[in-house]
Amino acid sequence: SIINQKDIKESYQNKTNAQASNAVEILRTLVKSRYNPTQAFLNLNNINEDSIMINANIIAGFNTHLRKGSTRVGPVICKLIGEVCPEVQTITLDKNEITTLVQFSTLHTFAKHLVNLSIAENLIESYNDLRGIAGKEMKGLLELRLQGNPLEKSEKSIPTGGLRYQTNVRSHFPSLKVLDGITLPEEISFKIEAPSKDKLNLALSVKSSWIDTVDTAKTSKDFIEK
Repeated sequence: SIINQKDIKESYQNKTNAQASNAVEILRTLVKSRYNPTQAFLNLNNINEDSIMINANIIAGFNTHLRKGSTRVGPVICKLIGEVCPEVQTITLDKNEITTLVQFSTLHTFAKHLVNLSIAENLIESYNDLRGIAGKEMKGLLELRLQGNPLEKSEKSIPTGGLRYQTNVRSHFPSLKVLDGITLPEEISFKIEAPSKDKLNLALSVKSSWIDTVDTAKTSKDFIEK
């Protein structure tokens, strides 16, 4: 019989779609099982070691440095958070081999009440790895944990690195009050308002030259000659 390439392609596509749909449902079950509504707390630490993932033979490949790594799992989890627990206030994503936060770029959209976020003990190496997430859109985020990541370790291993680390992280997450369990110092800012024209009252008006009349010129000449 003649093999119909179109049928083969459609069959493969249907199988792939079914697998993807099944994976989404597995992740949905995981998110539901890991959420504590009383505390508004979602624990997604080390999800690949969860029996739900193991039994379904599914691996969340957060490590983009590996061939099997992908940035597709993060967006799915973010969307599921919006469907399952949009009122969540605390999310922990520790020990997931996360290399970049770009895969969580939509988290602020689906977790609008987020106050505490932990991404400790992952594989974030640079400040660029943090910038994938819209930190400035997470206006309610007060606490962030990044300890145990290569970035945090390398910065704190050098003099003044800790201060630079705090400053750079805070610049991306301006609402932060606590970083790695340490309360951040209050930022010092000065607000200088320019005086309005109606409040501006100069004792002397400014002129192009202080010798502005004939009499002034004569007085000046007499003063100089004396």
